[in-house]
Amino acid sequence: MEYLLNLQIIYEKLREMEIQAEFVPAQDMPGLKGVCFYNQDAMEQDYLFICAKQFADTLPDNEGSLVLVGEWTEEDTAGRKGYIHIREYDFFHLMNHLERIFVYYKELEKRLLRVLCTDSSLNEICKIGVEHFQSPVVVHDEHFYILACPEMVQGKTNFDYDMQMDSYIENEQTLTLFRTSAAYRETLKTTGGQSWKSDFDDTSCLYANIWIDQIYKGRLLVLTTEETAGKLREVGYFSGIVRQVLLNRYVYRNDAPSLLKGILIDALNGREINPRTLAQKAGKMHWQMDDAYVCGMVTFGSEKISHYLAFGVCNSIQQHIKGSYPCYYQKAIYFIINLEKGNLTINDLRMKMSYIIRESLLHVGISNVFYKLQDFPLYMKQAEIALVYSREEKRTSWYNEFRETVLAYWMIKGVWHYE
Repeated sequence: MEYLLNLQIIYEKLREMEIQAEFVPAQDMPGLKGVCFYNQDAMEQDYLFICAKQFADTLPDNEGSLVLVGEWTEEDTAGRKGYIHIREYDFFHLMNHLERIFVYYKELEKRLLRVLCTDSSLNEICKIGVEHFQSPVVVHDEHFYILACPEMVQGKTNFDYDMQMDSYIENEQTLTLFRTSAAYRETLKTTGGQSWKSDFDDTSCLYANIWIDQIYKGRLLVLTTEETAGKLREVGYFSGIVRQVLLNRYVYRNDAPSLLKGILIDALNGREINPRTLAQKAGKMHWQMDDAYVCGMVTFGSEKISHYLAFGVCNSIQQHIKGSYPCYYQKAIYFIINLEKGNLTINDLRMKMSYIIRESLLHVGISNVFYKLQDFPLYMKQAEIALVYSREEKRTSWYNEFRETVLAYWMIKGVWHYE
């Protein structure tokens, strides 16, 4: 990885020390590994050079990262980019300050790489981030499940707990606001360190998206309002470490929490389901094979659907309907609901789904109740029929139950089509 420390960060650190300086940034400011005095030798791109006024005539044009000390004129610096100008300061005191900055950042990089090369703990990476930024640091995946948050702060880290996944997740109110926020959707396209200013409340933070094979896999958040170009570079650097941790440990999920996902997708593609495997996975969710179940299918009012919106709806279903298991697959959401886990009736389910439908403009198909989990592929077909038939007939209802459409469907399509 490139060295973290660059001319921008050095300038900000000097300002924190109350050293008066003028900064002229370059378009490209590479990471730096060391500092030395300029004495007319060749300049290396990954070093910071301290240069006295006496060398103004011998300094190469626009090369290297520079600290210019003394009474440099506009003529001396004409056309030059990428330097810090300090008019009055002792050379040796300045070198001591700069050396301490380099030592700190070298040690920071070593600590991060040490974690990366040993246990690859996201929590340890975030602990180092908390110490460095002096603010809470959070990593969540693309479904908003919290992968690391070593320091909970009331008012800033207000997460819900998902018992089914045994994991914290961003709270439901915030997820709903994200889904309706055009500004938030724009943040899902960015790379590197960025700042977020909410368009629905007064919150702000720094963040960097995690991209793996050009696919959004989550986000690093630094919950601070102190935005500088140097801090954004640092956030981007930390996100690169997090990305490597995810690659090393394969902790990122595919498209949805994956307990039943493989079996559900197999069923949707007509592949045979192994009842023993299904029972084992259901057992991990504390489901019994003979509990009361329904299946459902969700499609969206708009043909243009982002993974982000789909995952948000999956999260809403899980948050509002106890015992639900949603899965996003091929532009639709399929779900199985254990009615006994939430002590739900079909009418209860309709009421709970109405909130989710209203928020995201969804079309929903619901199967009949069944009592053998291994039969779910048949009932998933019922949910699909209820949904697809009602849309073909251009019905106005957004919530469609198989029991209400089956007779008309059979009369038009024939029983053979259902079988």
